[in-house]
Amino acid sequence: MPIPDHRIARAADLGRGLSIGLDEAHLALREAYEDLSDEQFHAYPVEGRQNAVSIVMHVLQQHDRFNSHLERRLRGREQLLLDQEERFDIGGAEPERLPGPEDEFPSVAEVVRAHRRLHERLLENVEAASDDDLASPGPGDRPRLSDILFCAVHHANAHTRQIWHLRGVMGAGGWPHQHCA
Repeated sequence: MPIPDHRIARAADLGRGLSIGLDEAHLALREAYEDLSDEQFHAYPVEGRQNAVSIVMHVLQQHDRFNSHLERRLRGREQLLLDQEERFDIGGAEPERLPGPEDEFPSVAEVVRAHRRLHERLLENVEAASDDDLASPGPGDRPRLSDILFCAVHHANAHTRQIWHLRGVMGAGGWPHQHCA
């Protein structure tokens, strides 16, 4: 199966390269969870670790915040597409603040819809951004907006691996067909 032209990085500029990386990272993340049942998505198969839905929502909320910085640069206002739930801010959180088995979680279908909406808007914004936009100062200690987008790609990839590990523990298996792999 040939690789679609929109995924080939021939002589890509910074924005195009980021767009390709984000597109691939979001596809891989979605493939890791979209065929799970709600029960599997909400399950805690490894004691002391998070479930798949908490990991996915953690990634999506971070990407939504990153997208809001692009929104501010491109449109003069920040706009979050997702409710930012503190319980999904799982990096370094106190254990009592983390989601647990007693919590209610969104369904796979709800998360896929939110994921697709965010993915489309994020790619739209990255592709609309000029090199000057991407080189503009980022939030916090990030010198450029492009830096937060590179972090977003790597962050999604790291958590996608976690979801595949959870799938293995649950016996959910599967391996998406990607290119010739």
